[in-house]
Amino acid sequence: MRAHRLSALVTLVWELCFPVLAVLVLGVVFHIGTLLTLEVGRFSLYAIACYAAFVCWERFRPSESDAKQNSPLT
Repeated sequence: MRAHRLSALVTLVWELCFPVLAVLVLGVVFHIGTLLTLEVGRFSLYAIACYAAFVCWERFRPSESDAKQNSPLT
């Protein structure tokens, strides 16, 4: 039963995130191709760096409850 819930959750997350991930991956691949084939200076590197604006950085930070559990003072 637990495996079914996990697989359903993974499928749901994949289906919801795929369009965004696909666009970001294709954009990065496109700009790397531009960097390697065209003489546009550092434009492609700057364009790739701009994709960082679309990353939800809060997901990578530990929550306050996680920080309290992992604190050496408790």
